Amino acid sequence: MSSISSWARPSPSESLCHWKHRSCAIKPRDQAIRSEVALKTTPVIAIVVNWKLAHDTIRSVRSLARQHPTPQIMVVDNGSGDGSATRIAAACHQVKIIALPRNVGFGAACNVAMRRVLDVPGWRQVLLLNNDAVVAPGALAELLRAAEAHPEAGILAPKILDSNRPPRIWYAGARRRPRWLSAIDTRRGHPNARQTDRAGEVDYVFGAAMLLRRELIDRIGLFDERFFLYLEDMDYCLRAQAAGFALRYVPQARVWHRGSASTSHRDAMRRYYQAQSMVRFLRKHLSPAMRLLALPIWAVDVLRMNWHRLLRPEASLGRARTYWCGLIDGLTDRDVHRV
Repeated sequence: MSSISSWARPSPSESLCHWKHRSCAIKPRDQAIRSEVALKTTPVIAIVVNWKLAHDTIRSVRSLARQHPTPQIMVVDNGSGDGSATRIAAACHQVKIIALPRNVGFGAACNVAMRRVLDVPGWRQVLLLNNDAVVAPGALAELLRAAEAHPEAGILAPKILDSNRPPRIWYAGARRRPRWLSAIDTRRGHPNARQTDRAGEVDYVFGAAMLLRRELIDRIGLFDERFFLYLEDMDYCLRAQAAGFALRYVPQARVWHRGSASTSHRDAMRRYYQAQSMVRFLRKHLSPAMRLLALPIWAVDVLRMNWHRLLRPEASLGRARTYWCGLIDGLTDRDVHRV
């Protein structure tokens, strides 16, 4: 076992994790592995969370490795249990890997990595990237230039293009619907037109690709782990703005994103956590009276995003039941891991 004395102390939820050299195979599922690559002093650290998509994660990591400056890259294998951590370690030798014994959720997995670097000097930004996203050449440099030019911005976002439907937009900035807090005007599905190339402040940045300033993390902390999947990013944006930080859209930086790759064949899981996280988000940020008014609006937005799935004839009653369970569990603060 290698020493972790140079790292921040792991949280109690990580106490089952163990560290091994990257070339070692994972033995029991409740062991974790870590590459023996020293954490470099670098202005930016990139964190990628993997869950059962080693091939996609390797592509994502390789796109990061081609950036200048090259970030220190960390991959958190979120309890895949399918040998993903070993495959990624074998393909990406200069990546630090944390393999967790179980899936703790996206935000919590990001937090595991961020806790490890909080006491490491030298870095100024953390780039969080979905493992089904590929960073275009020069994108990181554009984000860092924007961060330097706009010190008021705590979170910066690239333009995100939909790799399933090129050249369509997945994210090109977002505004917040007054009073209801839902995201609008993301341009998702729109053509990649010139009007999406205007940089500026936005209301929301999505977790598919977001650059976090260290001062922001020091001020407001990490993701709220009550959001197992979905809306941890929008919650973080609200907290950043409440602390006085701006959010900035940087269209000169481009990222290609496949979208929901980890849950694309797990409709029930996706529907459940969309509903549960929606209710938890509204409970956290709105008064009881406003929640009652906002819930139908949010529910319609979710249904609009999923109408093509909900109209399928097979198991339609089961789909509605799963969504309903998520709503109830969100209202009662009940945690049922559906992974």
